Amino acid sequence: MKFQRKGITLVELLVTLAIVSMAIMLVGSFYFTGSKSFESSRDSSLAQGDARFVTDYIKRELKTAKNVYLKEENIEELSEGYYTLKIDKRRNLEITHSEDANKNKRFNIPVESIEFKLTKDGENINRDRLKLMVVANEDGYERKYRSDIYFENGNVIYGSHDELARIETIYYTRYDD
Repeated sequence: MKFQRKGITLVELLVTLAIVSMAIMLVGSFYFTGSKSFESSRDSSLAQGDARFVTDYIKRELKTAKNVYLKEENIEELSEGYYTLKIDKRRNLEITHSEDANKNKRFNIPVESIEFKLTKDGENINRDRLKLMVVANEDGYERKYRSDIYFENGNVIYGSHDELARIETIYYTRYDD
C-alpha cells in the first residue's frame, strides 16, 4: 500500500518561517534606516533654510537702515521711533517698533540665536560692517549661517559698547519712518 502525504512536516514549516522572518527583518531594517535618513536630512535642511531666511531678512532690513545702534541707551536722545531686532522668549525672530505697534513683526521660525559682531580693519573698528551669525535648530539638527552686512546708505553704527563683543539685540532707525 502506498502512503500518500497530505500537508507539510513540522521541520518544513519551521524552515519556511525562519526564511520568511529573515526576509521581513531585512526589508524592515531597510525601511527604518531609509526613514531615519530621510527625517534627519529633512530636519537638517529645514534648519538650514530657517537660518538662511532669517539671515537674508536681517541683512535686507539692516542694509537699508538709517542708523544702527548697539545699545538702547545710545538712542535715547532720538525724537523718532526705532526698531528692536532680537530673538524672543519662544526663540522666534522679533522686530518691534518703539512707538507704533502696527510695525511690529514676529516670524514663527525657530532660531536658537542671532549674534552681531563689529569687525576690525587693522587697529580700527569698522563702523560700516557687521558680522552676523544665525543659529537654527530643528529637532536636534543645528545649523549656523554666517554673513557680513555692509551698510550702503552712509549709515553708521553708533554705540559705546565693547565693540568686539557679541551682541544679541540691535536697534535701528529707517529712512521711511
